[in-house]
Amino acid sequence: MPKLIKIVFNPVIAAIVEPDRDAKILVNDLLSYKIETGAKGMGVAFGSMFDMTKARFPTGFVRLVTKKLEAAGYKIQVVGKPAPEPLGPEKPTVDPFAYDPRYSYQDDTMNRLVVMKRMIAQIATGGGKSRTFKLCCERINLPTLFLTTRKSLMYQMAKGYKTVKSPRPIGFIGDGHWKPEPTGINFAIVDTLVSRLEVTSFDSELDKAVTKHVTKLEEACQAALKKHKLPVNPGTMRHADKETMEKIKNVRSKVEMAMPFDEAGARKKIIAKVEKQRAAREETLAFLQSVGFLCLEEAHEVSGQGFFDLCNSMPNAHYRLALTATPFMKDSEEANLRLMAVTGTIGIKVSEKDLIDKGILAKPYFNIAPSKKPTGVVRGTPWQAAYERGIVNNPGRNMQIVKAVSDGRKYGLTSIVLVQRTKHGDILKEILNTMGVKTDFIFGEDDQTARQAALDRLGNGEIDCLIGTTILDVGVDVPSVGQVILAGGGKAEVAQRQRIGRGLRAKKSGPNVCYVYDFEDSWNNHTFGHSRERRRIIESTP
Repeated sequence: MPKLIKIVFNPVIAAIVEPDRDAKILVNDLLSYKIETGAKGMGVAFGSMFDMTKARFPTGFVRLVTKKLEAAGYKIQVVGKPAPEPLGPEKPTVDPFAYDPRYSYQDDTMNRLVVMKRMIAQIATGGGKSRTFKLCCERINLPTLFLTTRKSLMYQMAKGYKTVKSPRPIGFIGDGHWKPEPTGINFAIVDTLVSRLEVTSFDSELDKAVTKHVTKLEEACQAALKKHKLPVNPGTMRHADKETMEKIKNVRSKVEMAMPFDEAGARKKIIAKVEKQRAAREETLAFLQSVGFLCLEEAHEVSGQGFFDLCNSMPNAHYRLALTATPFMKDSEEANLRLMAVTGTIGIKVSEKDLIDKGILAKPYFNIAPSKKPTGVVRGTPWQAAYERGIVNNPGRNMQIVKAVSDGRKYGLTSIVLVQRTKHGDILKEILNTMGVKTDFIFGEDDQTARQAALDRLGNGEIDCLIGTTILDVGVDVPSVGQVILAGGGKAEVAQRQRIGRGLRAKKSGPNVCYVYDFEDSWNNHTFGHSRERRRIIESTP
């Protein structure tokens, strides 16, 4: 007869009641991960999300642990803290558009969330994750926190929510705002909440103040020594004569006398700072207590320790939804496990092929062209030099990009050119404008209004080409374009999928296709390896 094991849980933590040793070992192995030590020859270290002593683990693993123990022959009884029933309508209306059966997966996500309570919705870029959130938010109808890593996403999602005729107030947390609405829908930036939750102390802040003062004092001493043409390098000082050393001592003494450490003033400031942080932490924790529905947008980006602690500070967030096209793609096993620990397992998966087959996304056609060989680069050239000379400042490769834009223009296709460095974008913009191709360039220093204005110009045909840095990877509503040119190289899978997805929005007229132009940079070992990885991503994706 199988042995009965009970698992009890609340929205944050789960525990196995009186498990035997074999069960504990099974769960510990299941939730173990490699730790990146960063040191060669130190072997492999392991950690685990399972506390062997208390038999506890994050609630997101309840389904995984249950299946593991059942497969080992245990009979499992799962008892959870009751979640409040959804307060919204079963079929909420979130926009004025008629029901489209092609998007039925959005309603499926909502319905599965009601049943599962926490899940990852792996929906490919272009699948309407924002509308999916709105459906879930209106169905659950509990105090809501939408978390993102970018302020552009925070504002975009809040703006999109205006299509919902909801009486609930909207709050903002981040980008200088602390305007939470404990009963409403809150859009927040992860870093803002993490910083407000930081635990600080007088001693730690005093250490920081002293260290800062010592650093400034040393900088002032170095500047004074240089002004008097005295040695500043310790190695040089060792060989200095007695007279020189006496001069150095006098200069340093004068600087130190002119820059005393104001301990009384520092203490006063630190006491005020620590009190302010303590009050901010308590205020933040009180707000997090109110959250009933937590949603993570671009959830693959938020898997650090601060994010993990933040999500564990929401004891009443029974409903949790992670929206991402690319979960579990971090290099760190621990980071990948943290995402599941907070939001649970994948509840629905909608691939690029699913969306293309439905006509929601355009069908991509890829042209991977051999790039022109740069001067001053060989196979063994280090990565930074190879990138600078072979990608950013490679006239032949840059003219290939310009020609691709010009060729697309002949056929009425607008283009997005994606670069990784601002300098590269400046070079391409200058060439394109010189050739009469109307081009804008948006990058990290542009504010949300400027970015959106450029996107609007591309969408309404005022410009032929928009160059963008990594700010175009997520968080912007890119209009329908005919061609995406991956000009910046690189090998990151998440970024590659997002960049291709920028061009796959369904076309309003003509064939529902998009051309994607990339390079095979075979003239250097580093760039060639990155090219092959980008190609592998394309070829391995249905």
